[in-house]
Amino acid sequence: ESRLQLREAAEAAARAAALEAAVSEERARAAEAAAEADGSIADLRRQAAALGSQHEVAAEEAGRLRAEVGRLQAEEARLLAEGGALRAEAERRAAAAGEERKRVAAESAAAARQLEEGEAALRREQESHAATRCGLEERVQAGLQRLDAAEAAARAADEARAADE
Repeated sequence: ESRLQLREAAEAAARAAALEAAVSEERARAAEAAAEADGSIADLRRQAAALGSQHEVAAEEAGRLRAEVGRLQAEEARLLAEGGALRAEAERRAAAAGEERKRVAAESAAAARQLEEGEAALRREQESHAATRCGLEERVQAGLQRLDAAEAAARAADEARAADE
C-alpha cells in the first residue's frame, strides 16, 4: 500500500510539474500576446491618427487583445492554484507513506522481539527437560545398581544356605 501511495505521490508530482510547465508556457504566451497587443495598439494609434476614420476599429482591437491578456492571466492563476493543490496532495501522500513505513517497521520490530522471546523460552524449556531427563536417568541407574546388588546378595545367601545344608 505504501508503494501505491508513493507511486500516486510521484504521479501527482509529475502532474504538478506538467502544470507548472503549462503555466510557464501560458506566461510566455501572455507576455507575447501583451507585447503583440502593445505593438498592435501603437500601430493602430498611428493608423487612427493618419486615417482618422479607423480609430474606433483600433480601439476595439486593443480591447479584444486586453481581454485576451486578462483571460490568459486568469487561466494562469487557475493553473497555479491547481498546481499548488496537486503539490499539497503529493506532500500529504508522501507523509502518509512515511507514517505507514514507520508503523510497519515498528510492527516488524515487535514481531522480531516476540520471536526472540519465544525462542529463548523454548531454549529454557528444552534445557529444563534435558536436566529432568538426566536426573531421571541417574535415578534409574542407581535403582538398577541397587537391584543388581540385591540380586547378588540373594544369590550369595542362596549359595550360603545351600553350602550349609
